[in-house]
Amino acid sequence: MGTVRFLLAAIVVGFHCQFGVIHQTIGGLAAVEVFYIISGFYMAAAYERHYPGRPAAFFASRFARLYPFYLAVLAATFALHLWNPANESGIFNSLRTDERPYVINLSLLGLDLYSAMHSTTYLLVPQAWSISAEIVFYALLPAPCFS
Repeated sequence: MGTVRFLLAAIVVGFHCQFGVIHQTIGGLAAVEVFYIISGFYMAAAYERHYPGRPAAFFASRFARLYPFYLAVLAATFALHLWNPANESGIFNSLRTDERPYVINLSLLGLDLYSAMHSTTYLLVPQAWSISAEIVFYALLPAPCFS
């Protein structure tokens, strides 16, 4: 399954980089969905194996795995903007609007809902909506109805 997840992730990266050949295999959206389905089974198994009855420890391990990398990508985004302040990529559109979604851009909480309601125009790292959706799954995983 690790190989399948890697291939799905490669398809998603190819989709975002607009590599037409990779995009035409199953498409980026389908690859994301299948990737999350498989990952959901892995996370449920990891929770049951390593964190049964300890949701706080599970959340802490997920946070430690995701958030520092996201902050590094966010810092790199700012550095690239300083290097190329023309904003040709549109990354900093969120800084040019009255409704600046600072909290969701810094916390990762609600990026998925915001992108569904307002598009990804005002997200500093638009692809991070998927990490936000993952966080929702992590929050629901220890719930009694999923055990």
